[in-house]
Amino acid sequence: MNQHNLNVDNEFFPSKEHIEPGLTALFLQQAERYPDHAAIISSERTLSYAQVMERAKSGAASLLRVGITNEEPVAILLLPGSEYIICELAVLLAGGTCVPLNPALPDNRLNMMLQEVHARLTVTEAAFEQRPLSTRFIKLASLPGAQPEDITLPETGVKHRSHVLFTSGTTGRPKGVEIEAGGIIRLVVNTCFMQIGRDDRVACIANPTFDASLIEVWGALLNGASLVLIAKETLLDPMLLEAVLENQAISFMLMTTSLFNFMAPRCPHAFRSLNYLLVGGETFNPHVLKMIPADEWPNHIVNAYGPTEGTTITLYHTIAAADLSTDEIPIGKPINNTEVYILDNDKHPVAEDATGEIYIGGDGLARGYVNQPELTGQKFVLAQLGENDLPTRLYASGDLGRRRRDGAIMYAGRRDNQIKLQGYRIEVEDIETQLLKSGLLLAAVACVVKKPGAESYLAAFVVPVSPVNFNHAFLSHWLKQRLPAYMLPRLHVVGSIPLNENGKADRAALADSQETAPASAEPAGEVESALLNIWQRVLDVRHATLEDEFFLLGGTSLQAARLVLEIKRRFAVRLSIQALYDAQTPRNLIGLLTQPADKTNDICTILLLDSRLPQDIAPLPSPPREWLDSDAGRVFLTGATGYTGAFVLRDLLLRPEVRQVFCLVRAGDNEKAMLRIQQNLTQYGLWNQAFSQRITALAGDIGRPRLGLDREQYRRLAAECDIIFHTASHISFIESYQSHRQANVTGVINILRLAVATTAKPLHYISTIAVTGPAGLLFPVDRLFEEDDISPYLAGMEYTLGYIQSKWVAERLLCQARERGVPLAIYRPGFMMADSKTGAGNPDDFMGRLIKGCINTGAYPLLPGDRKEFVTVDYVCAVLLAIASDNRRLGHIYHLIPPDEDQSISFNAFFELFEQCGYSLSPLPYKQWIQRLYDDPDLYSNPLMPLLPMLSEEVYDNLTVWETFKNLPRYDTGQTQAALAGNDAPKFTQTDRVLLARYLSYMKKIGFLE
Repeated sequence: MNQHNLNVDNEFFPSKEHIEPGLTALFLQQAERYPDHAAIISSERTLSYAQVMERAKSGAASLLRVGITNEEPVAILLLPGSEYIICELAVLLAGGTCVPLNPALPDNRLNMMLQEVHARLTVTEAAFEQRPLSTRFIKLASLPGAQPEDITLPETGVKHRSHVLFTSGTTGRPKGVEIEAGGIIRLVVNTCFMQIGRDDRVACIANPTFDASLIEVWGALLNGASLVLIAKETLLDPMLLEAVLENQAISFMLMTTSLFNFMAPRCPHAFRSLNYLLVGGETFNPHVLKMIPADEWPNHIVNAYGPTEGTTITLYHTIAAADLSTDEIPIGKPINNTEVYILDNDKHPVAEDATGEIYIGGDGLARGYVNQPELTGQKFVLAQLGENDLPTRLYASGDLGRRRRDGAIMYAGRRDNQIKLQGYRIEVEDIETQLLKSGLLLAAVACVVKKPGAESYLAAFVVPVSPVNFNHAFLSHWLKQRLPAYMLPRLHVVGSIPLNENGKADRAALADSQETAPASAEPAGEVESALLNIWQRVLDVRHATLEDEFFLLGGTSLQAARLVLEIKRRFAVRLSIQALYDAQTPRNLIGLLTQPADKTNDICTILLLDSRLPQDIAPLPSPPREWLDSDAGRVFLTGATGYTGAFVLRDLLLRPEVRQVFCLVRAGDNEKAMLRIQQNLTQYGLWNQAFSQRITALAGDIGRPRLGLDREQYRRLAAECDIIFHTASHISFIESYQSHRQANVTGVINILRLAVATTAKPLHYISTIAVTGPAGLLFPVDRLFEEDDISPYLAGMEYTLGYIQSKWVAERLLCQARERGVPLAIYRPGFMMADSKTGAGNPDDFMGRLIKGCINTGAYPLLPGDRKEFVTVDYVCAVLLAIASDNRRLGHIYHLIPPDEDQSISFNAFFELFEQCGYSLSPLPYKQWIQRLYDDPDLYSNPLMPLLPMLSEEVYDNLTVWETFKNLPRYDTGQTQAALAGNDAPKFTQTDRVLLARYLSYMKKIGFLE
């Protein structure tokens, strides 16, 4: 091989004889090795390797009975899903060739494809079997009917034609690319650019007709990994996709550049759970990657390049931080068993750094185009690369590139992506490249817009990094300095680039949007004028525009609350503070004021979707052992740096049976994690130096797959710990559900996975007595029992805090796990204000802020019917450990509140105690109390200032979030008292003058109160 061949040779990669078995043989090996391991995971079900193998073999037997022959093309006309994948396997096991078809295509187009490959058989479902297509339909439901025992499945190898994938053709005739099994195997087995193993979860997002699906499906199934199917609607919702990636512990994902450009700025944290993220299909923009913090990158992010004719990926470049200092990212070097050359028009290698056409060879090379020998001859050519070399068969990609000194290839556009305008030939990639080099844009797409009766023109659709600060004139000037006048486009700012079926930029849709656009914008109407007037008054700006951004104008939480109130008065529309924060500009707010609510974003719908437990969480066959046995005593604890977790940790370490406590802490390393634990216990007077010998601090993150631990740490933890106490929680009284989702919902899913990994471990989860939200708001409820279903309280979740919403979802997930047999218990404590002995409390929690805020203003709100169900933190911990000490008490929910209803104190009675402790506070009706806060000259130093949006925003029938908790039901404690009966039950300390005085003394001691 001569010096121009860029093939990567390494002894690590297997020689051809080592990968001679075909796709089906390699899949069957994995199915025999891991029969019970999850092969395909969808929202509806999980199929093991054994189940997929059995169903695929049955389908193959059915196809053989109808006379399928070797490499016979069998069309598959199904919606994407697990059945599609099983059908592909069945066709291959029967010796056929898969021809994926998209049901969304028109009948004429589908008939052209069927006729192109001469497909006499098409597997479909009832919804499509009446379509007028030139083929014999085989209903999917009939495939598993035959028993495979009496059928011998044919053997196929690496040269077997496994797929025909259609790409668009310039003549309007679709091109069917013939893919061989060996090309796919070299793509996903023992590759140089990625590693997939049994513990991986591969996201499946590509349409089966798109060549990206080959790396997803076979990357999982040939390596014993799990394939997780993600619906298309999820891909278009960045927040939902982020949650799915985390909840399903996705470790490998391939996405188009356009989809990455869409996701990264909206959810920069979405990819941090991934081991590999492959991005390809279009030019990679380094400025988009800069929007993701370096510590939130996937372990590996790869810029991937390759046409279908080279079987999906030909070149790769693993991106490093140093790449971001340049304007262009290489498309890289060849993957294993792949050859790439840069040739001139005479098919001779060009000099280093010279531009030429990219030619591709090696094991990934397709056979050609099915039944199109002339086109195959034009694109798949023989090239004499050296005087003494034999001719080499190569694919002429039509892409231009240049090879750097280090061997990496840089993309330089398309030979055939030229347009002719005003007599000039123009490369649209050149325009796009210059736009992206400005550093102002996330994405840019150039195309020609043709309007009837008007002259065609160049248009560039751009997505700014910062829409509010975007300088149109600067970008125009930038282009004028770099492009000739005939190449300058009209700039159109868009929120995002639309994607086609394959996830690439939909240039036609962009051009159409301009062809049908009105000639000029409508003048500002009454709504715009009224909203701008409110905006000017509240934010105190002289000249307001529709593009003003709330935060960039210095908007505060108080001004946010005022804006919401003013908008409600003027437009009679209730907006949440979060809706304002999300909209940010008057223009975006107008959409909320003038259009019906988008039900797809309804919070109750989101909560229901999030409360579906992943199918892979299931109990182990053996029950958990008693964790206090002499050979056990190893505890896993979350939340050790929080208030409750500190006391739980102290009480655990005071028990001699507890040998070791593993504490998960968000920190840079284990040493810093240990320091955070020590500092937290010290501030509450709990630290004992002897504790350090039995604490193992683990730097991690509850919201990340494997809890943010490396594989070996996680494996050891799963095998060694005997019990889990999950006290960690993100608590904010102003942040949305989305802000709580990762820690409180994804965190619970991750903890459940740990509980059923390797050995069974009982899980004890700390919830909240407020998990049902404003339970008496929408319908009367006298008493809530511990085992009552919380589902009926979903409707009230619309009017409560994001924190409570997240707890409702978490409990729903845990109850589903309990129904499946996962050993767990749920504890719902009341409000833990203080330690009964020392008065130690958390100055930064809601009650700490409220007490200081009320003392500062000399008043407290009257809230008839509201109770906080005050309990001391040491009582909660004692009850928790007493119940958890016996595994027979698993499987239940416990209310940790005052055991006697007479010991429960109302909110108003609580504040009356302050008079006895030396503080004179005036009781005020709630609205007057809020006004007292607004009128406080020291409002900005009042600890209640950050909570004003929650305190003042009316959410239901003129009631604020806090006021909706009137008419609270009584919470039954029968199950808790029964579990404590017969033991030395913990002593309950009632909230009275003595306890309050102890709490206030502690707050003065630490300097929180004067």
